[in-house]
Amino acid sequence: MKNFKLLIILLLTVFLFIGCKSEDSDEATDTTAPTISTKTLSFSNLSSTALKVSWSDASDDSTSDVSTLSYRIYKSNSSNIDTVSNIEANGTAIGDFAKGVTYSNITGLSPENSYYFNVIVKDNTGNKSTYTLNSTKTNRLPVSTKLASSTSFPTGNYVDDGKGTHSITAGYWFNGKSYYRITKIDTTSNASFMVAQNGITNANNPSKYSRFDWHKVGTDLYYCQITSDQDDANTAGEVDTASRTNPASNGCGSSAWSKLTAFNDVIGDFVDNSTYTHTISANQWINGNSTFSLIKNDIDNKFIIAQNSANNALSASKYSRFDWHKDGTDLYYCQIAYNKDSADDAEAVTKPTFTNAVAANCGTSPWSKLSPIPDIIGNFATSYSPYSISATKWIAGPDQFNVTKYNSTNQYFIAQNGANNAWSASKYSRFDWHKDGTDLYYCQIAYNKDTAADAEAVSNPTFTNATATNCGVGQWTKLSTISDIIGDFSETAGTYKSQHSVSATQWLNGKSSYTLIKGNATGKYFIGLNNADNAWNASKYSRFDWAKSGTDLYYCQSAYNKATAAEAEAVTTSDSSDPANSGCGGFPWTKLTP
Repeated sequence: MKNFKLLIILLLTVFLFIGCKSEDSDEATDTTAPTISTKTLSFSNLSSTALKVSWSDASDDSTSDVSTLSYRIYKSNSSNIDTVSNIEANGTAIGDFAKGVTYSNITGLSPENSYYFNVIVKDNTGNKSTYTLNSTKTNRLPVSTKLASSTSFPTGNYVDDGKGTHSITAGYWFNGKSYYRITKIDTTSNASFMVAQNGITNANNPSKYSRFDWHKVGTDLYYCQITSDQDDANTAGEVDTASRTNPASNGCGSSAWSKLTAFNDVIGDFVDNSTYTHTISANQWINGNSTFSLIKNDIDNKFIIAQNSANNALSASKYSRFDWHKDGTDLYYCQIAYNKDSADDAEAVTKPTFTNAVAANCGTSPWSKLSPIPDIIGNFATSYSPYSISATKWIAGPDQFNVTKYNSTNQYFIAQNGANNAWSASKYSRFDWHKDGTDLYYCQIAYNKDTAADAEAVSNPTFTNATATNCGVGQWTKLSTISDIIGDFSETAGTYKSQHSVSATQWLNGKSSYTLIKGNATGKYFIGLNNADNAWNASKYSRFDWAKSGTDLYYCQSAYNKATAAEAEAVTTSDSSDPANSGCGGFPWTKLTP
């Protein structure tokens, strides 16, 4: 009996040992990576500095609980993150591995930059799989079409005395290839200044804080970037050492202040005589799908030096030289250099001579005439969407279309749909427009064509009247100008006046930004998606109402934390009958001064 008991104990011990060993062995030999049935990464909430990346759940053979799998997202500036090993070697990780997540809000991106993203998923044993590499391009910054007086705040396009280029709005200060996001402005005293955060791609002191002082002597405007390397905005604002006594000679540290000369000769939206479109500011020259960052502007000798974008189809990252000439009221340009290795090489190219419109003085070709595009350029709204239209982009709410051709005779644009558009992404569209008296209408007669030629081949739609179904099977859409609320503004209260830069597609307020996805010109309101990197209520929805009382402009952010756009639009509590004293949630509306 005793031996039998010992035998039973021995057998139980063996079984327990085998069971434990087997379990350990299974864990040690789990070499199967997680399975990803849908590997596509999708993008949403795209703005100039942020976006949302989403992906589907992966699965694993070792568990039915997918929430135990961990995910980590990576980004890169090139397409070198396609495999697990390449991702880990070349990618920049955004955060740590996190269990059960299927999206990530990415912030701190640069405007109009291409980014590549990928995601690694791993199981509890450490086996890893990767999704499919995907890329997108951040939005361009909004173009403000209404310039405030430089006596209060120097918005506009300028060239400094070192021939550097400057484009200034209430939201951003661009200087050549550097940009600064304005966070504070003080115009209450003689010591007018602004504080701005340096762009993350700036060559010097990225993400630090700068202080810009400005001062007028008679009609001359000067500025001084007195500091550029502070760790926070408050510290930068306290660097009050610039002297305004004689800015033309000294007072900016050990140097003179820089004089800013307004530059408008070649600024605007144009079409050339080859039907290509151009949008030109003091910091960028956009020609169709090609972008050039202006780094020098010699307004005396009338030429610009620019670096080609890394995303240009031809001579990417090389340097170009653009010369321009006014012949009476006609404007001409010549891109005499386009593939130089340095800015100095581009500038060293001999200046082309303009003789007349047909002489082949631009290399072996005539100069190109730049003609303004009438009627369709500006900021508009329908009853359901805001529109910001330039010579190179048609933006309707969250959707973008890159204009590739303009036909002035028949009044239409050919454009490629944005890669992130909700419908017919990367296809081609055709936009026709018509003026009926003072009323402006448009018809997107083609939206899903495979090529630009296919879109252009669509028959011209005929406009009969506002109610006729001449746009395919629908009516033409009326575009109502929204001019009152578009521009650069300052609030009227507080030592640090909050600044607003408003276009039909984006509302910037200090460091907060909102992508406008709906605009109603009749009801005078916008619905906006709060940027993912806003300090408050990120990725929620807001409603902005505006009203005029006499010549004064007011706004009320009547909703700011709604879960959906529909919920934000349903907030109709603002009362504009007496905006200076009441009507915005128990408070006065906020006055905006250009």
